[in-house]
Amino acid sequence: MNFTLHPARPADAEWLYSVRRATMRGYVEDTFGHWDDDAQRARFHVPAELANMQIIRVENRNAGLLHVEREPAEIFLANIQIEPRFQGHGLGSAVIGSLLAEGRQQRRPVRLTVLKSNPAARALYDRLGFVQSGETLEHVLMIWRPD
Repeated sequence: MNFTLHPARPADAEWLYSVRRATMRGYVEDTFGHWDDDAQRARFHVPAELANMQIIRVENRNAGLLHVEREPAEIFLANIQIEPRFQGHGLGSAVIGSLLAEGRQQRRPVRLTVLKSNPAARALYDRLGFVQSGETLEHVLMIWRPD
């Protein structure tokens, strides 16, 4: 699937929050027992958080968010959230695939965490070659290593 990435700006905060709410609310409630609108919304108004976020666009429409933190030794996929109407069409695989290509080219592993209550995301990461590297009470820690 073809997509483009565009830097997130402060003006995008409410849209980014709406994507997070639509895609993650159920998993957060299952894991932590509640969803705090104010706390979740506030994350998109923190300049340091927004600096690492991009908007995923398909055919000039906002389709999701990508939050990546690049360190010298690794790439951390902090969040990928695809709007429900764009899910199931290969967009998440394509976006993550481009991140894996970057990791392969730079010989850096890609790490992520996934909520244990989100088996669909875990299955996607397994399919893309990530392996479990640890766990916490709420999360599975995963890594992909370049060949």
